[in-house]
Amino acid sequence: MDAQPSDSDRRQTRRLATTAVALAFFFYLLSRGVGESYSVFLLPLGRELGWSRSALTGVFSLYLAVSGITAAIIGMLFDRFGPRFVYSLGLGCLGGGWFLAGFIDQVWQLYACLGILGGAGVTALGMVSGASLIGRWHHKRLTTAMAIAYTGSGCGLLALVPLCQFILDNLGWRYCFHLVGGGVLAICAAIQLLPWRALKAGHPAHPSKVRGQHGSPAAWTLARALRVPEFWYMAQVFFFTAVGMYIVLVQVVPFLVERGFSSMESASAFGLQGMLSVFGIVSAGWMVDRLGHRGVATLTFIGTGLGIVALLALAYWKAGWLVTAYVLAFGLGQGGRGPIVSSLCARRFAGAGQATIQGALFSGAWVGSAMGALCAGVLHDLTGGYVASFVIAIIAVLLGGIPFWLPHGLGSPSSPHGGDTPETRR
Repeated sequence: MDAQPSDSDRRQTRRLATTAVALAFFFYLLSRGVGESYSVFLLPLGRELGWSRSALTGVFSLYLAVSGITAAIIGMLFDRFGPRFVYSLGLGCLGGGWFLAGFIDQVWQLYACLGILGGAGVTALGMVSGASLIGRWHHKRLTTAMAIAYTGSGCGLLALVPLCQFILDNLGWRYCFHLVGGGVLAICAAIQLLPWRALKAGHPAHPSKVRGQHGSPAAWTLARALRVPEFWYMAQVFFFTAVGMYIVLVQVVPFLVERGFSSMESASAFGLQGMLSVFGIVSAGWMVDRLGHRGVATLTFIGTGLGIVALLALAYWKAGWLVTAYVLAFGLGQGGRGPIVSSLCARRFAGAGQATIQGALFSGAWVGSAMGALCAGVLHDLTGGYVASFVIAIIAVLLGGIPFWLPHGLGSPSSPHGGDTPETRR
């Protein structure tokens, strides 16, 4: 008979499971908060250095493209070396890139510091690692645990975007790069004391381990996952949603400034939108574990779409209530798809290769983000405005929601391992 775990063992397991969620939340907060803060640098960099909007948004596009290229690699590194190596690598790349960006005077240097180093760092700190770490420690309330970690995105926007704007307004963009980059590097040194070996091992009673003790089916690999329809449905959700979201996110602060709102008002609206996403993500995770995926995902897409419509109207009529409508609708919908798809992936492709498969899905999301950001910058330079960008964003969001309503798509009761079954709601 197997020995039963003692009370102290159970308490230790609970502490480690909680720590896994907390770390995923914190590193996602840091990565998204720092990465998305680049939007407040667009106007100061353009004014001082004379670079075009497309050149500046191109930096963000490269950052997103590098994130996409490296996502599957980060997943493989996570599967092989574990969370300590990947998170330390991410902090070193992100902190080093931002610190060095304070010395730039040519556009290629900005591309190297924020596009290449920043992109790789953000991916290593993001939910490729976070979802895989949580997947090792949680099963019954997996979507809720994922949702808590995903709220790091909104908290990062709320905390770091206005902070960067404050530093920019008072000390300038070079000092802002130095301070943010130096702070990230300091965190890299501090995390070395955490119990990484225990965190890497995962929950001792996780279903994947229990099955493995009694002859589990063949482990999932990326090659096997690519032959499964659900993988491509998840990829479609991530890709098209990212296109629509990043057409908006990369330029919403300069858009509001150009419409006559102050820089701090615009940055605060951006941050408040991020704060509301915290409530929206947690609510989505809680509802999915109890009500299922399809209806909850649909609500998040409706919120995102209505928020973009509010911005489209704002391009023609300057009204504070339209900004409020954008913040409420877009904020509550923002990020809600992430924990839904990540939890579906963790259940469908559980096992030693899960991080690699998560990384492949996130590669599609980052590529979509890069395309959205680049599209926004190019269309702005071609048209002198934002209307075309917002229309394309609405279309992309609609395409992202389709897999949840296909007959055998995501959230369908007939979809194996990926539908609204009692197992997914436990």
